[in-house]
Amino acid sequence: MVPSKKLLIVAAILVASLVPRFLLTGVRHVSAEFPGSLLPERVGRWQAKEVLICSTCLEELKQAVWQRESPKHPDARMLYLSEEVSDSECPVHGTPLTPTLEVPVDFITRKVLPPGTKFLRKWYRGAEAAKDLPDVNATVITSGSDRRSIHRPERCLQGQGWQIVSRDRWAVARSPSGPRDFRVTRLVVRRVWLTPEGDRAERKEVVFYWFMGHNRLTGSNLKRLTYAAWDRMAHRLNYPWSYTLLIAPVRDSVNKTTGALSQFVPELMVSRRTPAAPQKPADQSASCGRQPPMQEAFRRRVHTP
Repeated sequence: MVPSKKLLIVAAILVASLVPRFLLTGVRHVSAEFPGSLLPERVGRWQAKEVLICSTCLEELKQAVWQRESPKHPDARMLYLSEEVSDSECPVHGTPLTPTLEVPVDFITRKVLPPGTKFLRKWYRGAEAAKDLPDVNATVITSGSDRRSIHRPERCLQGQGWQIVSRDRWAVARSPSGPRDFRVTRLVVRRVWLTPEGDRAERKEVVFYWFMGHNRLTGSNLKRLTYAAWDRMAHRLNYPWSYTLLIAPVRDSVNKTTGALSQFVPELMVSRRTPAAPQKPADQSASCGRQPPMQEAFRRRVHTP
């Protein structure tokens, strides 16, 4: 190897070791609420579905996760649907069930992601006049001061046993009557398992996801990382980012489910700009420095690369 190439490799290693330290030194974390962390009760023709929570089951499952052992009651669950229980009592413990629109996030996810990460999840079902629409599982994860909170959802899906059949960028609108000028990442995933009878079962789903930060909106994880690095280097600020994950089961065809999610996205974006009521996130972080409100900045200008 010629000396010039050796020097180039050494310089590249040196830069790679110094850049992370430079990006983190003297960077102030900015904590603020912004529309990307909202999930309204109604999105177009979809309505958030009420679920029932048993606090005793939640505590039992939480302890099992932290102690790495099986729960005392194998039938304990994080939530129940109204059609699954005959009354408002937990079928396992007999304690009262609490109705809520926010679906609890599993404790393994909370344990893996850094402290300060905010979670919000809701299940949406077609309203009375739109029963033909597929259910939509919507999740929003917002980062705290630690950048590891936000990542590509493919990592979690594959870890949960889903196989990624296809991955592409899909054009959607940002308002119901607007042009399709924004591209989200679309995944088609499937999961195969054996039933207790030994039969082969398969489930296929369509996934949409995109990222939102300070004045920025993108469906590309690479661009999100680039924007975050630029904010740290140029402005010495660490803005929170969130990603929205939409999952819908495939009933008739992938194209039909994709079309339904393409209708859901602009309705969700419009609802976020004019939320009916503020929602409290699961965790709060202290704010460093005075910054313009995220919502006002969002209304002024959103970059969509």
